[in-house]
Amino acid sequence: MIRAPFDGIITGQFQYQGDLAVAGGKLLTVADPTSMIAKTQISEEVATTLKPGDAVKVLPDDVPGQTFNGTISLVGHAADPQTRSVEVWVRVPNPTGLLRPNGIARVIIAAQAVANTVTVPAPAVILDATNGNTGTVMVVDNKSIAHEVHVTIGIRTADRMQILSGLQGGETVVTEGNYGLPDETKVTFANAADKGAAEK
Repeated sequence: MIRAPFDGIITGQFQYQGDLAVAGGKLLTVADPTSMIAKTQISEEVATTLKPGDAVKVLPDDVPGQTFNGTISLVGHAADPQTRSVEVWVRVPNPTGLLRPNGIARVIIAAQAVANTVTVPAPAVILDATNGNTGTVMVVDNKSIAHEVHVTIGIRTADRMQILSGLQGGETVVTEGNYGLPDETKVTFANAADKGAAEK
């Protein structure tokens, strides 16, 4: 008889009745369904602001409309050399068993909260380097002339970037067609999606 060191459910079976077991061979995979680990990749910049115990929200794809609260249990010490991302583990209580092993979920992490800061839509910023913290934004004045403004970037999310210097807030910025746009060019916005606002 083989006993597991904890109560759980079998999620994988590699040997069956009548098979010849070998030393060191894998027989079963057993998981504790009352507590799950969600693994995700986070950018280096954000990972440096995280620590074990930080609160996280987990939204599983197979349980629409449900949000699970979890906490960070591990922040990796090494970054992937290709993606420059760091692996982060989130422990999620699962007392009702709704979460399934090997499922897919979205993870929301409040890495850092900053008040009274200037942000712009992410497409408005043309970075000097992929992983750099400086770039340019095309700011449109009241005569529809686009001016190239150099900015310093702070916190980044999927859709917005914090501007540490270069903008005051309230400016109109170009979010589409800005790459390669010459300085002092008169512009016309074809639709609202082509422009954004520097919000404070």
